[in-house]
Amino acid sequence: MEERKVTFREVLGIPSFRLLWVGQLISNFGDRFSYMAVMGLILFRWEGSALDAGMMFVIMALPSIFIGPVAGVFVDRYDKKKVMIVSDLVRAALIALLSQAQTLMQVYVLIFLVAVVSRFFYPSRSAMIPALVEKRQLIVANSLSQSTYQTSAILGYALGGMLVALIGPVAVFYLDSVSFLVSAVLIAMISYTAVTSAVADIGLSPLMRIRREFVDGLAYVYNDKRILFITTLFSSVLLFFGGLNVVWLILVRDVMGLGVEGMGIVESVLGGGMLAGTFFVGIIGQRMGIRPMLLGGTIVFSLAFFAIAAFTVLPNVIIWLFIAGISNEVIVVPCITLLQEITPEHMLGRVFSAFGTALESASLISMGVLGYLASTVPVHSLLFAMSACILMVVLVASLVPVSLERVPLEDAAPAPATG
Repeated sequence: MEERKVTFREVLGIPSFRLLWVGQLISNFGDRFSYMAVMGLILFRWEGSALDAGMMFVIMALPSIFIGPVAGVFVDRYDKKKVMIVSDLVRAALIALLSQAQTLMQVYVLIFLVAVVSRFFYPSRSAMIPALVEKRQLIVANSLSQSTYQTSAILGYALGGMLVALIGPVAVFYLDSVSFLVSAVLIAMISYTAVTSAVADIGLSPLMRIRREFVDGLAYVYNDKRILFITTLFSSVLLFFGGLNVVWLILVRDVMGLGVEGMGIVESVLGGGMLAGTFFVGIIGQRMGIRPMLLGGTIVFSLAFFAIAAFTVLPNVIIWLFIAGISNEVIVVPCITLLQEITPEHMLGRVFSAFGTALESASLISMGVLGYLASTVPVHSLLFAMSACILMVVLVASLVPVSLERVPLEDAAPAPATG
């Protein structure tokens, strides 16, 4: 008998998942507001350069590279719910301090600290979701989880741009701070039984225990060909597209001539496409293979930016940016779902942290290279080259004989422990 299809209403009917979803929706709105406030300060009030804005993205990526692996071990050893609550409270305080920043360096320092704390929050959230829903509900749950990000992007960037213009960056930062407090309260109400890693570490120092569990996590990623394939594919894509934000800011401000309000509206179009993509994946993801979704979505994503580079008039940009948003979710949601399905719960923090570290490392390299090239090479030429490189990545990936079929978790052999 054919298995009953999972619906969005069914997953949202789970009280604990609904609390997590609503909390993230609220805090993600606050994040979009703060993003527009920071961009308003750097690019418009302080008349900063693309390099100044690009440096912010670099600073946001650094903690994932240097803190992410350790954070993954921490997440697996401690109660994920408590880690998320503490992370939200600390971020609320840091964002409140951001409202008092008077210099670019102060903004950089506070943004860096927020990014450090976030390295503990995001793996915890991804690792908690499989404990809140049934395995058959995972892809729909992840679609909904991604929709919190995309819904906030649709309205958050546009509203954030208008709020920055109307009430100023300081008030907007306070709104974001409050959103983290609300998220912490909602997470505290979640019913969740903690599962932590059990490692024979008698006689080992705390540093050696962290090292051992970190190495175990890397070994698990390396030994599972599916996880290794996904990590390599995403890292390769971000090596060429990870610095898109830097190029995009120049395109919107200098080529299209838009201000902070216009920038927010254009960003909202991408968010709208992503939201549509989450629901699209929630429907097709239950009947379509993960590999064709990953490769097909990547092809469409690259072609969308090729079309944007060809015609930078606003109507064309809006259409293709919406399509790029849809294709982005066709890539991301199946990937997250597969990682959750094939990874034991006590390893999820380390696997997601290793995955995130690889992606952020590639993005950091991309930001540095594209940030430099953006000041010397026309934006159109950069987008053409970036899109062509992604198509080459997909071509190579299509030749790699790795099956991404879902395997029951109990059938997946864990990686051997290493000392």
